[in-house]
Amino acid sequence: GQLDLLEGAGVMLTGAVNRALSSVQLQWGESLSPALAIEQTSFQSDWLDSQDVYSASIEWEDHLGFTQARPWTLAIRQQADQTPGIQFPQLFREMAILETEALEIQTRVIDDYGIKEFGLVWKSVDGVEPSAETLALDFTDASLNRSQKELNVSFYFSPNLYGIAPGDLVELYGHVTDFYPGREPSQTPLYRIHIVSSVEHAERIRQQLETLMTEIEDVSRLEQSIADATNETLEDFDNLSPEDLESRVEDQATDQKLNAGHLSELAQKGMETLRDAMRNPAFSNEMMSEWSQTLSQMQELAQQQMQEAAQALEQAATPPSPSSPSSPSPPSQSKPSSQQASPASSSPSPQEQALQEAQQQEQEILEALQDLQAMVNEDLDKLQALTLAQRLRGLGQTESELESSLMDGAESTLGLFTDELPPRWRAAHQKLGETQQETAGKAGELQEEIGRFFERTQQEPYGEVSEAMKEKQTVEGLTATQEMILKNITMDAADQIAVWARQFEAWASQLEPDEESEGAGGGEGEGGGEDQQQDLTEQLMALLRMRESELNLRMQTRLLDRPSQQQANKETRTKELSKQQSEMQEALLDIRAEVPLPFMDPVFEEIHGHMGNAADGLARGETHAEVVEAETQSINTLTDAINLLNEQAQKNNPSSSASQSMSLMMQMMMASQSMGQQSNSPQDGGSSAGGDTDRQAGDSTGADEGDAAESRTVSKGSGQAFNLPAEFRKSFELYFQQLEQLSPPENLSNGGTP
Repeated sequence: GQLDLLEGAGVMLTGAVNRALSSVQLQWGESLSPALAIEQTSFQSDWLDSQDVYSASIEWEDHLGFTQARPWTLAIRQQADQTPGIQFPQLFREMAILETEALEIQTRVIDDYGIKEFGLVWKSVDGVEPSAETLALDFTDASLNRSQKELNVSFYFSPNLYGIAPGDLVELYGHVTDFYPGREPSQTPLYRIHIVSSVEHAERIRQQLETLMTEIEDVSRLEQSIADATNETLEDFDNLSPEDLESRVEDQATDQKLNAGHLSELAQKGMETLRDAMRNPAFSNEMMSEWSQTLSQMQELAQQQMQEAAQALEQAATPPSPSSPSSPSPPSQSKPSSQQASPASSSPSPQEQALQEAQQQEQEILEALQDLQAMVNEDLDKLQALTLAQRLRGLGQTESELESSLMDGAESTLGLFTDELPPRWRAAHQKLGETQQETAGKAGELQEEIGRFFERTQQEPYGEVSEAMKEKQTVEGLTATQEMILKNITMDAADQIAVWARQFEAWASQLEPDEESEGAGGGEGEGGGEDQQQDLTEQLMALLRMRESELNLRMQTRLLDRPSQQQANKETRTKELSKQQSEMQEALLDIRAEVPLPFMDPVFEEIHGHMGNAADGLARGETHAEVVEAETQSINTLTDAINLLNEQAQKNNPSSSASQSMSLMMQMMMASQSMGQQSNSPQDGGSSAGGDTDRQAGDSTGADEGDAAESRTVSKGSGQAFNLPAEFRKSFELYFQQLEQLSPPENLSNGGTP
């Protein structure tokens, strides 16, 4: 056997046999240990020093005088205690925040044997430094017990709360200790947070726009070069050999694809910038909605027109196929003669037609790029559609990718128990299992949101999907597939994941707005014109930004609830937060009045009520759970309002530029979906002395990963397989499908015999 020991650890050996013992002798390293204590069939040693001990053996004699044939040996492997680790997964090494913002610092700590204490230390360049008491109360946390090996906790930081002025720079680092005696804390690299005013932040956004504009000009110049090359190719078409034509046009098609990819990347950068700009009150909702429409057009240009132009060029590079595959010589001889007989034919060849089509598309792209250069102004952040249908479809896509990853490794892992897997595949399965766990968590959140949306709107598709997700036990089903992945029941897991992928896609289609139902709504939200769509876009942007402000307000409230806050400062700050909440209430009424939508009235009233409850509690100096819950309800109801507004816009005119812009804005909201909320990781659970966490540490024990399904047996009698496990069944199906796709040998295809 083998025993892994922590270096320097003391060891006590206990054992038992099936007969009464008379003596037991232990060889511990190079020396014999004293005789072990015996009690009937069991024995136990004293505490043993493991220093420089790498092997052990035990000999015993029973009460009849019999001994074992050979000593029982034990290999001892000494392992050093690894230093603990700490990370800030969502924090950039260099970043900027507004003076009015609160920042959530998600913190992850790990250790091989157990975490003791962790936290962060910060100070500003201008000399603002928290007291030792503040660091201990607000920015330090500890494990609940010595066996916790991983924790995920959030700390909160606000420049306003700690008196840090715009223009200052905050430097911070994280630290963690384990229970190893005398070890210095592990630390993160230094992080730098620039505190900026709204004016400075707006200037940063403007500078990012200038950079984006410059890169769009590069895209336009390359597109002009591609168009010029296409024109030259058309002019020289009759004089080019097939080989030269193919080579030249293939290069143009490659350039077109690269240019489309570059423009798509620029649109992504723009989305990140727009998401950043949403935090700044200096930008109007009207300006923000115009930016989002520009980015939407940029994405459409990169993903549609430019891709179509590239496809036309690829078609132009493809020589026409011979008319008869069985006799290639005659067509190749007749084609030149035909061209010689009618050199002035009015009907161009398919290649020339494709080139002409590409030429026209490139001119349209150039015009569109010129329009973009005149319009472009900013961007958003990490796209993840908040539209309920889009989010369901995103889960389906994740499941499809997960199935592909499982199948890619199936050939190397089929039939193996988990302890037989090579380290590479064991780590891969662990990662895939974590992905499935995240999907289950997102599905649970989405199920709740769809249910709330149905309760508010009573729209049957949402009720049906919500009920179906409950009936199918979506979260439990996804968790079950995670366990299959971890146990290497690969094909069963892949089958189930494929089913979930199709199911999410079906649910997404069920929630897609019905174009035929445009205008149906009893006059609510009717009109459907581009002007109304523009109004809806601005209202959506206003609600998105209000939701962002409410998230920030909730983080500020949590900060004030810390034990380190002095009562006088707390009273002053809660009154300020109450005023901010009341101002948001007034802004909500303005949004409602600017674009009257009767179907939105109930949800606006509910948001207004939740905000009022939060404002009243803050005015009384309260920051406890009831106030935070009112703010959370405001956030959730704002989310419902945004979903409802986007749903109406899609029904009015789903193909309009304003509707596409609204979809784009919905996607950016996902960047803040988890902002200010605790992680769903099962390892969450600190002491909550400084960081926020709502759950205890998950039980790290689980089913033995080596357990296999009981029915995984194969009978080979008469060449037939019975009860064939899914892993092998699917492999054979793939194998035979590949055989069927192989071309038959030439002698057989010509009627020969094998």
